[in-house]
Amino acid sequence: AAHSDPRLGRHDDVAARQNLEHLYRSEGRWIELAASIEERTDPRLGTAAPEAERPQLLRELATIYTERLQRPHDAIEAFERLRQLQPGDVVVLGQLADLYGAVGRWSKVIETLARVGEVAEGSPEAQNAMRWIAKIYVEELELPERAIETYREIITTWPDDLEAYLALDTMYTASAKWSELAAVLRRPAGPPRGLRRLWARPRNRSGCRDAGRRPGGHARANTGVRGDRCGADG
Repeated sequence: AAHSDPRLGRHDDVAARQNLEHLYRSEGRWIELAASIEERTDPRLGTAAPEAERPQLLRELATIYTERLQRPHDAIEAFERLRQLQPGDVVVLGQLADLYGAVGRWSKVIETLARVGEVAEGSPEAQNAMRWIAKIYVEELELPERAIETYREIITTWPDDLEAYLALDTMYTASAKWSELAAVLRRPAGPPRGLRRLWARPRNRSGCRDAGRRPGGHARANTGVRGDRCGADG
């Protein structure tokens, strides 16, 4: 537990504490500043600031841990406390997901991003969170089937999501799952018109479509699938 500076006198002397924290900031004494803010944001230490003041303090604390002290695990703890105070703040959730990703805790990244999808259902933030989850399944956890499930969820909610359709095209092609790809094409909402034209192209003997840029100049989606036989422009 952090200890109070003896110059503070009484713990409830808010003005004295704030003045001392200002001194710590001006002198770059980040360890002492972090210890003081820890006391003011953790009710377990008995000297916590009013709840309305804690979010700003916790943001500063997390910034100190990430940018000044390079202690990402302590920054995560600060953001987790901030999330308890502001459970519906998608910015906080996104920053927390970034921190979990920085330390390679991918299951926690997915859990946090899934929460974004819940609290911001149907929003662009939720859409981006789902895309990030799918890429983690492919690039970090090597679970392409889970990525496919996630991309299919995306096109159910956002039927015009070009990135998700291109990712499914790449992944189904890489594994020669033509019936699954056809099922996506037959969805009631259907893919964007440009992809309908793309998927109408004949395939060569490797299962790839004739060479040429994708509609609108889009390259093949970066899904991270190993062994994609069709190259960048399929």
